[in-house]
Amino acid sequence: MGSESQHAHNMAKKLISSFLGEPAEALLSVMLRIGRAPLPEIARACDLPGKQLRHALLVLLQHNFVRAYLQPEEVFVSGVRAPQYLYEPCTDWVLQLLRRNLLRNTFLQIVHEELIHHGPGLQANPELAQSVLNVLLDHGRLTFDQIIKGVRELQLEAARPRRSGSVRSTSRPPASAAGDDDGAAGGGGDGEEEEDPEAAVSSVQEIRHMVFLMIQQRLIEQAPPCTLPPPTDRVRFPGKRPKKDPKPGTREWSEEQDEARRQRPAQLHASHRFRVPDDLFSDGPAEEMWRGLAISRWALEEGERLRLAGPGGSGGGGARPVKSEAGAAGGSGGGGGSGGRKRRKGAEAEAAVDDEELIESLLGDRGSAARATKAAAAAKQKEKERQKEKAKGRGKRRRVVDDGEEGGEGEEGGGGGAEAGGVRVKEEPGLAAAAAAAAAPGSGKAPILWRANGEELNRRLRNRVCVEWVHDALGGAEATLVAVMLDYSRSYEATLTEETSTQMSEGDIQNALNVAVADERMEAPEQPVADLLRTLEMKGAVGQVGDPALGTAWFVETAEILHRARYNQMLAAVKDRYGAQGVRVLQLLLTRGQLEQKQVADLTMGPQRETRELLYSMMRGGYVEMQLVPRSSDRAPSRSFFTWKIDLGAVHRRMAADALKAAVNVWARYASVMDAHADIVAASRAAFYGGGALNMTDEARPRIARLHVLNQKLLTAQLRLDAQAALFCDYVAPGRGG
Repeated sequence: MGSESQHAHNMAKKLISSFLGEPAEALLSVMLRIGRAPLPEIARACDLPGKQLRHALLVLLQHNFVRAYLQPEEVFVSGVRAPQYLYEPCTDWVLQLLRRNLLRNTFLQIVHEELIHHGPGLQANPELAQSVLNVLLDHGRLTFDQIIKGVRELQLEAARPRRSGSVRSTSRPPASAAGDDDGAAGGGGDGEEEEDPEAAVSSVQEIRHMVFLMIQQRLIEQAPPCTLPPPTDRVRFPGKRPKKDPKPGTREWSEEQDEARRQRPAQLHASHRFRVPDDLFSDGPAEEMWRGLAISRWALEEGERLRLAGPGGSGGGGARPVKSEAGAAGGSGGGGGSGGRKRRKGAEAEAAVDDEELIESLLGDRGSAARATKAAAAAKQKEKERQKEKAKGRGKRRRVVDDGEEGGEGEEGGGGGAEAGGVRVKEEPGLAAAAAAAAAPGSGKAPILWRANGEELNRRLRNRVCVEWVHDALGGAEATLVAVMLDYSRSYEATLTEETSTQMSEGDIQNALNVAVADERMEAPEQPVADLLRTLEMKGAVGQVGDPALGTAWFVETAEILHRARYNQMLAAVKDRYGAQGVRVLQLLLTRGQLEQKQVADLTMGPQRETRELLYSMMRGGYVEMQLVPRSSDRAPSRSFFTWKIDLGAVHRRMAADALKAAVNVWARYASVMDAHADIVAASRAAFYGGGALNMTDEARPRIARLHVLNQKLLTAQLRLDAQAALFCDYVAPGRGG
């Protein structure tokens, strides 16, 4: 979660101790205390032995509980600091263990209900999607082949207990045990029993298609490599106005340019984390379909990004400028098109080459022997064309274009593009040969690791909270429309804390609604879309931009809806702790601002003594604050006014801390209950995983019943606390008060 409070750290340590053991907890405690640091500094602060420390760190890295960065070499006045790796704890991922392991139905239910299948000939298989996500949640980050192998092993393991008569198989008739004995004695039933587990295992192609689908739906992403630079730490001061952009040529401007150049690998990884490398596609119509879907989806996202960026913006940190029409056409019409083009600087060409090298380093081993041969042949052909152009060159100006692929195609086609428009591609010597060598098998490049996208899963949980609030406040038809708009804008959101969704026209909303109805994911509302949008706008759930005469665009006010959901939670908490009078005081101070104690008592129609006690009690709870207003310069209390007010941001932070503190207590209670009934828990797990029967005596029956009731109550409380903590921590942008 986004909270970095002490209660969040305590909860993270308890979760790590339960799931990974005490060494991992000791290491995480040190890292939470010292923050981002290199390994030698962590080793000095931690009491673990060196080998155990490295093993615990590798386990935390494998499960995405720790981030690794590569600090580049830096030159100072006193000397040069060598590059080093930095490690930083990720509290967000640790606290999501509640939704991933203990309350795993939260994430698996999302995949089961919201995974959309695209393309003809694909059957809905939510169980396979749950198996893929289950494997990634259990093992952290895996290669593509490891995902396939893990899913097949998980399905085979799930199919075996049904054959051995485990207590998990409740649909099997009791008389099947005798049938198993007869089959074993006759020998004819063994063949049939051996085929049952294999029949329940999905084929490799089915698993590949499901993984491609989940990548397309952004449920799976490429794990960040350990070679990315550390992010820049920016200190936020509440209420301080942001600085203006520095002027070019100044020191601040050069520092920003250096920082942008340093963060280029992270931007490239962010733009490629949902793209499947070409070597994962095999020959066949289904693979061609997935490749076409990936390309079309990327093209739609790029078009939407450029549209949102405007005519002059790039829309992304690592995006390159679009070529002019003359350059894209290859300078048709002789040299007429070349007069309007400006010459590119060599630094931009080197930056383009650096981008390609970074892409290759981030994507890892992407090739095969056939691709390596093809790349070597292309490099040889380009070298011949370069030598020929060099021999023909008589002082001609050589221009550099950004897109190297179109220039390469022109050269391979006989140099038509280069001769017609005078445009050729500037290449680094040996770059093509290095790319061909990197594409060859066994080149030593790190393979691509995939992991579950926790941000996307939490985004879908956030959308559910918004839809539920609209459903309770307005109705089912309005909630359906909001769900369609939020589902459309998921792919275009950069962070989980976006204040608004993507802008959509009324026609786009109608088309998205028709697709959802055709897929049987939603029911068609009876009211027209225009009427529903007007109703939502009156309640502040959606907004519009543009001129009604020329056309308007609609968007969901996500931050406003979540703010109102937090407000409802706050009123419920105040009513539970301080009664109806506390709710009246809270609403009065939110409406009128600062008031004196007598004014609060008069307006809430309560006695002054009880109102004073209530205000002081709410101040101890963190819901109201006292403000001193001096009448003289000495600020003496006897000559000052005291007013009461509410800081909504502080109240939300206090409620988040209270939710995390309660979650820690519930978890401690859950652990103590499990330890008190360790014998029953061990026998149940042995029967569950071993395929045997659980023998319950008359003495153990009431204990098992009591343990079952306590387990259900504690898990339900943990679910509610986790949802409240997510509402007040995960879905709030940093620096936003309410």
